[in-house]
Amino acid sequence: MGNNSIANLYVNEAGPFLGGMGKVYRVKHTEWGVSLAMKQPQVHMFRSEEQKQTFISECEAWIRLGLHPHIVSCYYVREIEGVPTVFAEWMDGGSLKEAIENESLYAGGEQESLKRILDIAIQSARG
Repeated sequence: MGNNSIANLYVNEAGPFLGGMGKVYRVKHTEWGVSLAMKQPQVHMFRSEEQKQTFISECEAWIRLGLHPHIVSCYYVREIEGVPTVFAEWMDGGSLKEAIENESLYAGGEQESLKRILDIAIQSARG
């Protein structure tokens, strides 16, 4: 994915960002005109066709969840370069892990950070 075009349908806007399971790109869907998160797991996760199908089935269950204010929406999964790749809603703002590591989660003093942490916990539970 060295060039800017991916599968003749997406333009790489940012990334790859390395995560625990693989790479995430911010791509623009050229027909929809929207930014998506393209999440591509590491190839070694799919040593067999059964593992690949299990992953795809889990993605399809995520897609069927539909719209929810506390869950990132998954639009579809398709194979890119032989790897099942997830296309989901792009969320700005970084990850919870980044907020913990750069300590922005704790900004504003004890009361503000506690309020922020409880808000995240409640949203997670609702999701």
